[in-house]
Amino acid sequence: MYYTIEPHESTNIQIGTTPPNLLYTLLECVFIHKQLKLNKMENFGKFMTVVLAMIISPIINGFVFSKLWLWFIVPTFQIQPLRVVEAIGIIFLINFIRVKRDKEAYKDKFWETFANNMIFIVLMAGFALLSGWVVTLFI
Repeated sequence: MYYTIEPHESTNIQIGTTPPNLLYTLLECVFIHKQLKLNKMENFGKFMTVVLAMIISPIINGFVFSKLWLWFIVPTFQIQPLRVVEAIGIIFLINFIRVKRDKEAYKDKFWETFANNMIFIVLMAGFALLSGWVVTLFI
């Protein structure tokens, strides 16, 4: 579709000539335009999914953190239980302080990486809650 100029062909270029298959080139331009629109919608979908995950993930983690706090910290140190909102704030503080791991996401593997991260978050939260509950049975 696109014409390239090889160094040895530079003397054979004619100015003002049209490609041999103009209809095919025009159809390709229409296809590329439609692909750009689809890419915009796909990018918007990715953006909205990430925003939704950024809302759900702290709520799940805050709930788990507040339960673990209630089970272990409150009886041990005789302090107030945490609300979920306060637990979310503490988790944000911990995430801010701790060293970030390298999360180089590949554009072609966005959904796979995103799904793996969401499954990891839910499984780890569930595992922490289950483990904490089992430990409370022995207290």
